[in-house]
Amino acid sequence: MTSGIHAFADEYGDTNLATEKSGVTDFFIVTAILIEDHSVETLRTAVNEIRRSKFGNGEMKSSSIGSDDVRRIKVLEAATALPYKSYSLAVDKRELDRESGLAYKRSFFKHLNKRLHERIYRIFDNVTTIADEHGTEDFMDGFKRYIDRELSPTLFSRRHFEFRNSHSEPFLQLADLISGSIARGVDPKKKSPRSKEILDLVAKRSIGIEFWPPMSLPEPEQVLDDPHQSKHDELVRRHGLRQARLFLQKLAGTGELSEALQVQSEILHFLLFNVQFVSDSDFVATGAIADWLKTSIGLTVPHQQLRYYVACLRDADVIVASSPKGYKIPVSVADMASFVAHANTIIPPMLKRLARARSELLLASLGELDILRNDHFETLRQLLEAADKDPA
Repeated sequence: MTSGIHAFADEYGDTNLATEKSGVTDFFIVTAILIEDHSVETLRTAVNEIRRSKFGNGEMKSSSIGSDDVRRIKVLEAATALPYKSYSLAVDKRELDRESGLAYKRSFFKHLNKRLHERIYRIFDNVTTIADEHGTEDFMDGFKRYIDRELSPTLFSRRHFEFRNSHSEPFLQLADLISGSIARGVDPKKKSPRSKEILDLVAKRSIGIEFWPPMSLPEPEQVLDDPHQSKHDELVRRHGLRQARLFLQKLAGTGELSEALQVQSEILHFLLFNVQFVSDSDFVATGAIADWLKTSIGLTVPHQQLRYYVACLRDADVIVASSPKGYKIPVSVADMASFVAHANTIIPPMLKRLARARSELLLASLGELDILRNDHFETLRQLLEAADKDPA
């Protein structure tokens, strides 16, 4: 993207890791509202109109909506009609080491905001970041120096970071609303009976919700009471999500990733986001994944190479189902049946073509040239023998 963007960041939750205590949130969620520079003033006016119509003279705060999900959904419906984008980091504090530096409020706040801004700075060259005021003037000055030091710009980028009072900035209020709404979907202490409806609305404008650590991805809803589901659907769903989480957890402990692993990680994050928050029944088109990779990490990945990266995920025991419509993390036996049906259109015809080529060359060479004679092709020879028995 050639034009610059404004990123408006605000959070939900507290930094306390003692989540067993009353009043301490299980999650800390920070959201950045992303607006292209040329659209800031027009959209600010539109967001302010929503604030005025839904909140009167008050701020558009998630906490002022609380558990009134009817009102929350109406506000989100109005907000998602606007052409902004959001990116969120949702941290499950229950999974964090209480003996680490993250146990300290300032370290926690700095480190997790760094993770969010690192992602934004990796995607966009020219970024103006506005964050909600937090703590003392000394702390905010120190935080700006920390971001400048840890995420220093390049010769070809422009960055500006400032704090602003949310009372005077509607976009910060929108970031607060989105963070709090995600909490209504994932934080056990705040979860709403209408969580899926709320998260579906958030997803309409979201380019990603990253869960950290990876193992804290939301558990799938219980489906055994659905007459159209079975215990095997539940097994596929839980195992598919589990294998994806384990892969991401393993990557989280490997330090800086190679480009290949970074692409695999992004593909998996995107597939998980879609199955958890967009639609658990739809396959994701190859083109949509390629577009996401260009947006998220700035890489143009040809479709054939993307298929190779999906194959790498499968080799790492991640179950990725595919069909002519694209890819997905499987959540049912039907998903796996689609995968098998898709494979059935590729593998048997390929084997038959290989068998014909082998036969032609055996005949032409009077039996001297067998292209599968090499011991490495023993498995293929066995498969061809099985295919020869198929009268189709």
